[in-house]
Amino acid sequence: MPTKRVTITGLVRTHGITNAASNDRMVLTDVGAVASDIDGGLIFINNFSLVIAATPNGGTIALTNQVRVYGPLSTLGNPVDVAYDAVSKPIYVSERANMGFFVHLWIAQHHSRCSARGCST
Repeated sequence: MPTKRVTITGLVRTHGITNAASNDRMVLTDVGAVASDIDGGLIFINNFSLVIAATPNGGTIALTNQVRVYGPLSTLGNPVDVAYDAVSKPIYVSERANMGFFVHLWIAQHHSRCSARGCST
């Protein structure tokens, strides 16, 4: 039974969710609209324990607390699941729409390098 329910601003429809407690990072997939195979993306919430603690039950996690990976260069249309290796930091994404089922490999940057504007190298 959940102890808190929140809304993620901008999230249309999630299928995949993973929490890396050791890195305090939540990663969610957004498959977007049902009829579209080009609007999917990933949402990262860094410092998740602080963000969720600061969000009241029934509240909303704002865009300013998210790092979002969307758009044509992401090649994400309908990402249906996600896994994150908190040690070596790759993110495995199962994509349904584009090229059938396959796995994307993203390298997550350290917390301090990621913000709502994206990740720096």
